[in-house]
Amino acid sequence: MWQKPGELSIYPGLGYEISAMSTRMTPESALSLWQGSPGHNAVILNQEGWTQPWQAIGVGIAGDYAHVWFGHEPDPLR
Repeated sequence: MWQKPGELSIYPGLGYEISAMSTRMTPESALSLWQGSPGHNAVILNQEGWTQPWQAIGVGIAGDYAHVWFGHEPDPLR
């Protein structure tokens, strides 16, 4: 799972990814779904067991799916 950012993008570092699925996915609906899930919300807020030194983020929405990944190393394209 920690390799997921590199599977979704050209990001070279370790990180973690969360996903959501809904018909007619929008950024707002994805965020609402993640905030409604205690585990996903903890990752977004960097709380509970998810206190990580996140230094990069990537987001993608395609069709009914949304993904966001959080990376440990700075994004080299930034």
